[in-house]
Amino acid sequence: MASSILSISIPIGIGDLIHLKSQLSTVEHNYSKIEMSFNPELFVNRDADYKNFVTSLFNRLFSSDKYELVEYNNQPYRNPSLLFSQEGILPAKPYLKELLCSSTENIHGNYICLTTKVRQLPLSHYLKIKDRYFETLNGFSKKYKIMILGEREVEYNEEYQYYTGEHIYSLYNDYLQNLPNDRVIDLTIPKLGITCPNIEQLIHDCSLMSNANYNITFGIGGNFCAAIAVGRVVGWRLDDDHVADTLYIHQNSFPDIYITKNSD
Repeated sequence: MASSILSISIPIGIGDLIHLKSQLSTVEHNYSKIEMSFNPELFVNRDADYKNFVTSLFNRLFSSDKYELVEYNNQPYRNPSLLFSQEGILPAKPYLKELLCSSTENIHGNYICLTTKVRQLPLSHYLKIKDRYFETLNGFSKKYKIMILGEREVEYNEEYQYYTGEHIYSLYNDYLQNLPNDRVIDLTIPKLGITCPNIEQLIHDCSLMSNANYNITFGIGGNFCAAIAVGRVVGWRLDDDHVADTLYIHQNSFPDIYITKNSD
């Protein structure tokens, strides 16, 4: 019987927690307990409610007795990439529909789901394919409704200011201006970035993504990670993220997703 304890501190991003869950699930049988903590410094300059949100998400993802959220005591920091390089635990594609979705009932029929926020895919590259992208989406809209999820406005917190609007931005206005109104299901929220996410909203959005015929994503981030954890995804990314390159570099690796660096 496993008797060792893995004790680490972990990041507070939605995508990181989703991938940590799938990664640790592959080795949890090797440990009697996996203890995790949040470094309080990660919450500096965050909305006061953000720790409550992250704790709620943690409790939902790591709900078994194997895992425990403990007080921070200088445990080594391990995001998914460091968990791989330092602990030898391979990344794993998330399959978390049962944890991230509240219902599988579909009341919207056939639809394609778009998320508004783009992270780590340069705006300049998006603008190069924008016309072709909306020509394709408008063609799809004859067969599918187009559902839009996510924030209408990206609020530029300290982290986002570092990356700038070239690397983190919202496509909401483009979707409104370039898609037929009668084929759009707009379920967006006003803003995120400084405003704290809502766990109920996240679970609701995941439920909607799980029922979509396809989810279309640009770049990587929490919305990308949630989509691949619960639904069928076609995604375009240009980043060099270590975990994403390990898992999603080959387009045919998984039957339910197609992630590519080829804009065509």
